[in-house]
Amino acid sequence: MSSEDSARRADISLEFAGVNVTKRLRPYLLSLVYTDEEDGSADDLQIRLQDRDSAWLQGWLNDIVTAAAKGSFKIRAAIDRLNWAGKGIDTRLDCGEFELDTAEGSGPPGIVTIKGTGLPFAGSVRQTKKTRGWESYTLSGIAGQIAKESGLGCMFESASDPSYQRLEQYRQSDMQFLERLCKNAGMSVKATDRMIVIF
Repeated sequence: MSSEDSARRADISLEFAGVNVTKRLRPYLLSLVYTDEEDGSADDLQIRLQDRDSAWLQGWLNDIVTAAAKGSFKIRAAIDRLNWAGKGIDTRLDCGEFELDTAEGSGPPGIVTIKGTGLPFAGSVRQTKKTRGWESYTLSGIAGQIAKESGLGCMFESASDPSYQRLEQYRQSDMQFLERLCKNAGMSVKATDRMIVIF
């Protein structure tokens, strides 16, 4: 709880590879933008940091990219709304977990931009084009199978659940295939916090 007399404000909480780095990053933080995508996309996180002393470009950024290449670097973010509606009440938006998408430096002045995506690159759900048949499946069953194969969770939030006698997935990634099925069924699909969500 915040003080009732304090101004409403936003704050952030960040974890890099399971370590809370909020205090360490605060002097560098220019902005944090979280995009909660609606349909056919993964949630997106963008962190902009000032780098006047080149601490990021000369060391930390390289460590992050190296860890990401080994598959051991995840970003977790939350946005805290402090005293937002008055009466000292705080609320938290848990943005979820992200995989490093890109990390780049620019300048002068020195600025580092770290972008994360809610859908992992390492799994086949996004990259690998597959050809296979699906027999006697429902849409929720297909989504659940794809999520399981990719090490993701699955949330199916729809009253209707179309069933199929036979479907062909021809040279499409699993995510492209799901997007097509959901569009045809009048539903939406997105990826967030290591989960496929259909609604």
